[in-house]
Amino acid sequence: MENTQDIGSYLLQLREQFELSTRDVEKLAGVNSSFLSQIERGVKKPSPKTLARLAPVYEVSYENLMVVAGYLPAPETSGAKSLQEKVFDPNYFPNEIDLKELLLVANINFNGERMALEDKEKLLRIAEILWEERRKTEQSKKK
Repeated sequence: MENTQDIGSYLLQLREQFELSTRDVEKLAGVNSSFLSQIERGVKKPSPKTLARLAPVYEVSYENLMVVAGYLPAPETSGAKSLQEKVFDPNYFPNEIDLKELLLVANINFNGERMALEDKEKLLRIAEILWEERRKTEQSKKK
């Protein structure tokens, strides 16, 4: 997606989800509020450096923002919709969701607080450890 409106509307949506003003984002990310407004309206395209500053504020991966902004190619999905596309599709009812994709895309609350990106990454590492232990147990049963 190389359309500046795509990244702009996506960033606006994220900012509204976090209930932040452009001035709040300026304080948190060091991105000028009027420049952010221009990005959100599709007038300007953010640089990779700007996206790197915004990613932690919106708790999304830098890579995700780089893809939406058109700096990186979208991952191969063999025709499948991304989780982000599924989440905004009113006809989508999940029966299977990739945990890694969910943690990187979704705003997740735990005990009434939104999880920070670092906590999501820790949770993913824990899940990987549990998964590996399960695989080892299954392999030892086969022997």
